[in-house]
Amino acid sequence: MAGIRIDALPTTVLPSNLHAVPAMADGLSVQLSVQQIIDLAKAQILDGAPEALDTLNELAAALNDDANFAASITASIAAISSAVVPGIGGGFTLSNNVSAPDTDIDIAPGVIPASDGSGYIKLTSSLTKRLSQPWAVGDGEGGLDTGSVSNGTYFLHAIKRSDTGVVDAVFSTSGNAPTMPVNYDKHAYLGGVLREGGSLIAFKQINRYFYRDDPVRDFFDSSVPTSNQTVGLSVPEGRQVGALVVSNCVNGAYNFYLDLYTPGRSNQSPSHANGNYRSGAQSGDVAEYPAEHMVWTDTNAQIGYRASSQGELAINCLGWYDPFGEQP
Repeated sequence: MAGIRIDALPTTVLPSNLHAVPAMADGLSVQLSVQQIIDLAKAQILDGAPEALDTLNELAAALNDDANFAASITASIAAISSAVVPGIGGGFTLSNNVSAPDTDIDIAPGVIPASDGSGYIKLTSSLTKRLSQPWAVGDGEGGLDTGSVSNGTYFLHAIKRSDTGVVDAVFSTSGNAPTMPVNYDKHAYLGGVLREGGSLIAFKQINRYFYRDDPVRDFFDSSVPTSNQTVGLSVPEGRQVGALVVSNCVNGAYNFYLDLYTPGRSNQSPSHANGNYRSGAQSGDVAEYPAEHMVWTDTNAQIGYRASSQGELAINCLGWYDPFGEQP
C-alpha cells in the first residue's frame, strides 16, 4: 500500500469489513472500508501471482513441502548434468575382464536414466559381473538373471533398489525387460555382448561402437544371385543394431552394384542412379571393391543384400553400433 497512510483505529471498537477507516493518499483524506484495505494489502502481497499459487499452502505444495527445497533441487540438477549415455564420457563402458575375459564383464562407473523415466541409476565404482553364474549382489558375483548360460546374445542392464539405493547389474537374454532380482525395481539398458564357442567374444567399446577384436567372415558366395537375399551377422540378436561390415565384390564387369539393406525395407535394384556400391575396375577387368558400411539389422541379426549381376561376394563383420534407447 505504498503512498497510503491509515490513521489509527479506535481502540474501543472492533472493526468489521464494512467499517470505514480514515486514510490519506497523496495529501487527500479518504475513507476506506476494512475490506478495501484487505484487498489493497492482498494485491500488494500477491503482485499478480496466479490463482493456483496465491496462498502459502499452495506455494508449499508446489515446493513438494520440502523445507530444504533449494538443496534438493541442486542435488537433482547435479545428477542430471552428470547423466551420460552408456559408453559416452566414460559412463557404463563395458569391457572384458582382464583376469577372466571369457566369462566376466567389467562395467565402468556412470549415471543413466532409469528405463521408466523415473530418476537415475548411478554406479559410483567399477563393477564386475560373471555371465556363467546365477545373479548375486556384489562385485565379482554372478550376473545371469535366469536359466543357464549358452551361446548367443546377452544384454547387460544396470539395476537399482529404490528402498536402499543399492546399484548392481544383470545379464539377460531380453534387451528390454530383464528378470529382476527381488526388491530391485529400476533398470537401464547398457549394451549387448556375444558368447560364441563357450566364451564371451573379445571386444572394445568406444562410445556406442562395439568392435570385435577378431573380425568374422559371415558370408561368402562365389556366384551371388541377383534376387533379394538375407544373411545373418555376428552381432547381437534381439535388438536392432548398426552392423559394421566390409563387403568385397569381385566381378568381371565394371558395372557391378551391390545394395545392402535392412530386411523389410523397400529395397531397390542396385545401380549407379540409386547410389549403390560399385566394383571399381575398368570394363572387362576383374573388379574388386572392399568397402566399409554400417547397415541396420533386423532383430534377428540379419541384413539383406542384392547384386546387379552375378559375381563373388564376401561380407566381413567388424562389430556393431548400438543405439541404446534410440532404436531406428
